[in-house]
Amino acid sequence: MAHDLPHNHHHSYHTHTPPLTGKPTRRDFISSLVSAAVLAPWALGQTPSQSASDMAERFRQMSEEYESKGLATPFKGITTNGEVVPVLFEIKPSGVSTEPVRNAAEAFIATLTPLQLARTMYPVDDIEWRKWMNQHFYARQGVCFAEMSDAQRQAAFGLMRASLRGCD
Repeated sequence: MAHDLPHNHHHSYHTHTPPLTGKPTRRDFISSLVSAAVLAPWALGQTPSQSASDMAERFRQMSEEYESKGLATPFKGITTNGEVVPVLFEIKPSGVSTEPVRNAAEAFIATLTPLQLARTMYPVDDIEWRKWMNQHFYARQGVCFAEMSDAQRQAAFGLMRASLRGCD
């Protein structure tokens, strides 16, 4: 048969003939996995994929659920185990000027529309600071890079560069 012939891109001793041992091959194993992945949703009675709007609504609801649970607990600060470590980071002058960061922040803020500004800046004690979550489903606050003009994106990246300068 045609598949018993060796291919140039394989070793000369490698053919596509099943081994005589009767044991499953890698090809058998991968075929089983692919079949299982394709047939599992049908076999388990799962419904077809949700529409984009249904999924967005589900994510919005999940975000609200997580927010309400998280905001019900008083703010302690950022911890690794739920226990505050006193004086972990002492607030003191570092000798490094913050002027480049302030200038970059002012330049970025100057590019924003009033609506974008309202979605970007919050008072330091605002509850918005506690709503940030790094989950793929989370409905994030703020202004997305995709919503920004080129000039706004450049100013945002300039702010990040100024903020991270000296962190290498």
